[in-house]
Amino acid sequence: MPKLIIPNAYELYQSDVASLTQDEINARYFYNLRFLWLLEPGDAILLPKLPAKEFLSYLAKIKKIDLDTLHLVILGNKHVCLNSAAFSDLNLIANLQKIITSPSEWNIQACYFNREIAMLAEKLQLRINPEWKTLVESDFIRHANSKSEFRKISINNNIPIPEGIVCSNQEALATSLKNLLKITGQVIIKQEYNASGKGNIGVSFSKNYYFVGVIKTIILKEDQCINEIAHQLWADSINSRNTSLIVEVYHSNKGGFTAQFLSLPRGQEPLLLSYSEILMQLRWVGVQIPPRALSAEQTKALISYSKQFACIIQKRGYQGYLCCDAILTDDDRILFTEINVRPGAETHAYVLALHLFGFGYEDKMIVFTRNGLKTDSFLNTYKKLKEKNLLLNNDNNAGIILLTVDDTDSKQFEYLVAAPDLKSAYTVEKKLCSLFQ
Repeated sequence: MPKLIIPNAYELYQSDVASLTQDEINARYFYNLRFLWLLEPGDAILLPKLPAKEFLSYLAKIKKIDLDTLHLVILGNKHVCLNSAAFSDLNLIANLQKIITSPSEWNIQACYFNREIAMLAEKLQLRINPEWKTLVESDFIRHANSKSEFRKISINNNIPIPEGIVCSNQEALATSLKNLLKITGQVIIKQEYNASGKGNIGVSFSKNYYFVGVIKTIILKEDQCINEIAHQLWADSINSRNTSLIVEVYHSNKGGFTAQFLSLPRGQEPLLLSYSEILMQLRWVGVQIPPRALSAEQTKALISYSKQFACIIQKRGYQGYLCCDAILTDDDRILFTEINVRPGAETHAYVLALHLFGFGYEDKMIVFTRNGLKTDSFLNTYKKLKEKNLLLNNDNNAGIILLTVDDTDSKQFEYLVAAPDLKSAYTVEKKLCSLFQ
């Protein structure tokens, strides 16, 4: 059954397209491009603009599919990014109708299935399950991605999370800061809706404390008024989408980890897609499969609790991807920090690795991804790697795949490294980095 892919996850966090900066538009496009790897013959995808044709040919070769069987539907200059306003565009609808000639055979795979997508489905005569339609009309997907809802689910089901409080006003924020800072000397303040650490602020009393996954850090002075800090934080962080803030104790840790499930129709067990270590600098840069720092028992806990989340959301009628993030504290406890009821920034890597290496690959090899290297063009980057024999191919079980390439705006690329062991993987990556300093 062919699918129409709509990679609109960023709309969960910021829907006002007019207020987007160019960097935010670029970030959205880079995220959109990752979903090219989820395409199968006959599928279609909505994108703001066309990727490099050489990259598309490369992708088709890696996946061993005919590029002519894929449908890339481009929004054009009228829309700077993929957003709900585009879904009512008459030209877009006409283009999709030419592709979707047998609507009963198609389905929509959206990151954020909202009312506008439901209306698009109706215009395309795509059938939506009545229960799913009810969820969409109630804006279930957005609600399920709320960090306060995550805490509620966790507490009600005895899933381990950091100590924390959901604050509905600045007075509660001030009180929470005063109380929770006493536990470890560090707290993290989270917007209810945001991703990749963009809505997170670290607060501590000492410069010696270190945070990851935050957009900024505030070091408090001994005589500083917490009420004034709370007032400023509230003014800076509250908006029409984020009407509350979550304050959590920040535990120093050995790393972050994630497990991703595919929630199937009721009666079928949620399917574990993969699990990995989250690679962080100040914020997310990639994932490593399998995780280095987890024992067998800790891995079991990560997967078991993540499946529990998936089952809970599935019972509410959700079908689709679900990512569950956790940390391993310095005293070896698994604490969950959020769930994302949508595909993650690593979904394409999981799907591709499974396609290339088969079930159980994580027990036989190392796979990791990383982004942020600069490129002038896909073609030049590809040629450099090919000349140095660094590209993954059928004759070489250690190599690189160019995973995501934006050579128009952000001028950066994301790569996947596969190798029999970690030492070999790092050797390959070191050679790659030496070419793009």
